[in-house]
Amino acid sequence: MKNENYFEIMDNIDENFILDAAPVHKTKKQVPLKLIIAAAIVAVVCASLFLGVNSIRKNEIKLTVDTSLCSELQVEEELIVNTDSIHSESVEALQDVTADSKAHTTDPIADPDPVPDQVDGLPTLTAELLLSGMGQEGHLVYDISDLDKNSPFDPSRELKSLPVYKNLAYDPYTQEHPTSYLSRNEMRDIAEKIALRLNVHIEGHKCFDYLENEGFVDVTDDASITEGIIYYLLYTDKFTLIVGAFGQYSFSFNEGCAISLPHELIPSGDSPTSDETVRVFDYLSSYYSDYICVPNIVGAVTRDYNFYGELFDTSQNFYRLIKDDYEASILNFNFDNYSVKFSDDLTCVTQIGVPWDLERLTQKLGDYPVINYTEAIDALIEGKYLSTVAEDLCLNDGKVKKDNVHMTEIVYFKQSGNKFFIPYYKFYVLLDYHNEKSPENLKNYGIFYVPAVESRFFKNYSLTLGQWVLD
Repeated sequence: MKNENYFEIMDNIDENFILDAAPVHKTKKQVPLKLIIAAAIVAVVCASLFLGVNSIRKNEIKLTVDTSLCSELQVEEELIVNTDSIHSESVEALQDVTADSKAHTTDPIADPDPVPDQVDGLPTLTAELLLSGMGQEGHLVYDISDLDKNSPFDPSRELKSLPVYKNLAYDPYTQEHPTSYLSRNEMRDIAEKIALRLNVHIEGHKCFDYLENEGFVDVTDDASITEGIIYYLLYTDKFTLIVGAFGQYSFSFNEGCAISLPHELIPSGDSPTSDETVRVFDYLSSYYSDYICVPNIVGAVTRDYNFYGELFDTSQNFYRLIKDDYEASILNFNFDNYSVKFSDDLTCVTQIGVPWDLERLTQKLGDYPVINYTEAIDALIEGKYLSTVAEDLCLNDGKVKKDNVHMTEIVYFKQSGNKFFIPYYKFYVLLDYHNEKSPENLKNYGIFYVPAVESRFFKNYSLTLGQWVLD
């Protein structure tokens, strides 16, 4: 899910809903709605947290999976693909080549033995690659370091298994509207407990639902609506607390109440670096632990550029690293992301974002055997991957070369439209395509995925069948 897609939907909210709810302060101004909601967005997006607010249907790609090859039922399942982290500039840079390009396909191989409901005592899975946006998923950067999230992944470390989760907030209609999970009362309880812990004075609240053809609607005064709430906003004398539908929350400090930074912690450039942001997190954990307390936090600020070479977007990915627990660090990298927002002059922290609770929203199906890095690379080189990249026009000979794999992560897809949260190897591959409008030193990276879980656990996809095609 992308910031710009989220803000596009947020533009439909009437700011008066927020302003009218909060008491008027003579010395303080109520934070505008877009800035308030931005805190919730940052908390969700930077963590790749799944709020369920996805791109508009016109920006969708569909993957068709012919399950007749691995099931007795002659059924064709259509999966909506939301190409996450696709930037419109990357799409525009490739728009002249994607029209005639074809998606990655492999020759179907008949499966004489349909996949059972369980393999080695573990439930079989359905591969659902939901990616938001349009065109092909990729990034335009000057160096791969611009995309380095300080991931805990280490190809030299052994990893025998990773957990797979069932998404308890699964919504098959997530492409058409935001998804709710917690009830109004549950969201209110979260907000009020936080306010009580921080000893602040509550001044008002607002609830927003999402209605088809209407967008976000203020339902604060309609007590009959107890389910389907997307946001619960609690106004206090120090901040507005935004609780999301999945339990994630963020603080947006009122004017005059932002957290001032010591001089030595104020970022020196035009925007905070990764190291500067980590030091601010450490400061907040030490002196403002009631708001956020995350020891051993690591991460990075990443950057994307448009095809003219201009800075297009920055994002945060900060998580708790557990040095002696490799698996836990991978899970934190994916599910336990935090965020901060600075004032325009970088002297204050104006927003803090806290992630949702994995245990509340998921059911662990089990620890699944995974392939190692070498096996994943081999599968990638052999063409046994999932990708929206037009490999016939963006790769020499239509194949990925090992030397062009410049970065790897292990990621989980965790949108509300995913039935399961499954780990994948995510490969950043330098493409051979270069737009003539772009600076010569601007590099184009495409994204390729190989399931980390052994293929025998999938009903509709395996590294030997690989019958995924673009519709």
